[in-house]
Amino acid sequence: MRYENPTVPEGINTSRGHPLKRLLFLFAALFFLLVIVVFSLRLMAVWAAPYIPFAYEQRLVGHYFSQDKKSESHARLLSYLQWLAQRLTKAANLPDDMTVTIHYRDEPMVNAVAMPGGHIVIYRGLLERLDSENALAMVMAHEIAHVKRRHPLINLGSGVVFSLVIAVVTGSTGDAVTGRIIGQLGRIADLGFSREQELQADFDALYAVHALYGHVSGADDLYSVLLQEAEDDLSSRVPEFMQTHPVLKKRLERLRGVIRERNWPDDRPVLMLPDFN
Repeated sequence: MRYENPTVPEGINTSRGHPLKRLLFLFAALFFLLVIVVFSLRLMAVWAAPYIPFAYEQRLVGHYFSQDKKSESHARLLSYLQWLAQRLTKAANLPDDMTVTIHYRDEPMVNAVAMPGGHIVIYRGLLERLDSENALAMVMAHEIAHVKRRHPLINLGSGVVFSLVIAVVTGSTGDAVTGRIIGQLGRIADLGFSREQELQADFDALYAVHALYGHVSGADDLYSVLLQEAEDDLSSRVPEFMQTHPVLKKRLERLRGVIRERNWPDDRPVLMLPDFN
């Protein structure tokens, strides 16, 4: 018996289309699939976050904040900030199972950020730019609104949210879950909140400030400060507090529109901030 290799027809392994086009098509398909997955997980995270007990969220992130060093020189300042926050939580109708803890950072950053578990960080740079307690109350009420709506938990990422759901269902506080959350807490300030979340917090804060003082004088000072900060930093980079935020002028216009619509007084005397040196 005699064996021979048959002649291979020409072009049998040649694609009719250009290989580069096929590669680009595959990349586009993968990108589209990734967008769908990320968007779906985001929607699932928004749905799941409110069902996670707030006490569980506090317990999981408590270790991270227990390491926070509190300087004795800032004890009076922290006491005042916490006192103001407690008044605002009542004005904002924060649920009874939610609490807010204020942290102070002696850094020049013009920033304030809400973290999971009801922790709010206020930076020295922001306090130095505010002239009244009313303006500070607007800042804190804004961050309290984020806490109330569970925005920090949602923004930690869908993976963490569903790790929390699994932990709640199984009754476990595993080190892997806790470690994953703590590992991301340090980066949450860089993530920023979505435009929708910021607008929600703006309106909630305005209502809380009016409920506390009976007027909204000084409430828009925050936005004047941020606009000035943006102009001062235009030649370098956008401040972290403004990343992913809507255009400040539009936010200010919308808030003033609410003030006019509600006929809330905005020309009353404001309270000066205590001097804590």
